[in-house]
Amino acid sequence: MAIFLARFTELRELAIERTWNHMDHPASPLSRLEQLELNHTPLIDETGEECNLDLARLLLCPAQLPALRQLNVDRIALGGDPSRFDLLLPQLSDIHFLHIPLSLVATRLPHCTSLKTLSLMVDWIEDPTHLLAFFNSLRKLHLEEFRYWDWSDTNGEVCLDNVRRVMAIVGEMKTLRKLSLRIDMINTNIVTRKKWIEFKQGVKKICEKNKG
Repeated sequence: MAIFLARFTELRELAIERTWNHMDHPASPLSRLEQLELNHTPLIDETGEECNLDLARLLLCPAQLPALRQLNVDRIALGGDPSRFDLLLPQLSDIHFLHIPLSLVATRLPHCTSLKTLSLMVDWIEDPTHLLAFFNSLRKLHLEEFRYWDWSDTNGEVCLDNVRRVMAIVGEMKTLRKLSLRIDMINTNIVTRKKWIEFKQGVKKICEKNKG
């Protein structure tokens, strides 16, 4: 991938989806790249094996991507070693974690020291007792924008309980200005739909208060 991208050093946005990325040693830095999206994209080396941490860190680092501010990454791109993006995380202001367990997101958030926008797309529900580290790491952020999309097929009542736990923390952030919440299965029955409407009305008041 590095050799191929060496011809596109002026790129500002790069989205790679549903393909195998062969990672080789760095060529020219993508010094203008501001946004990188890796979706359903395994990172492999020249032998076809998963890219090891040393090679990943040669490519996914501030020296190669000095202007990067937004990263969209899913569990496939994260691979077997979620620390492969750690050198980039401190410089990012906008991160989208897609289909990654919140318990795993929790291990990366402490590295996100410049984060202003956080987007989470979850597609399965974890036991709340396993999420203490996530809640603790979320509590330390000072977000201006937060997006949460529950894409699971779990019972709407369970999903709503999880959103309430998240918003109990995010709602206390005085820096929060923009908020987007979605539960895919929430409108499957009248009871959860009504609770969802009432919940969103309360959340709206929190955002309006912060804006004021």
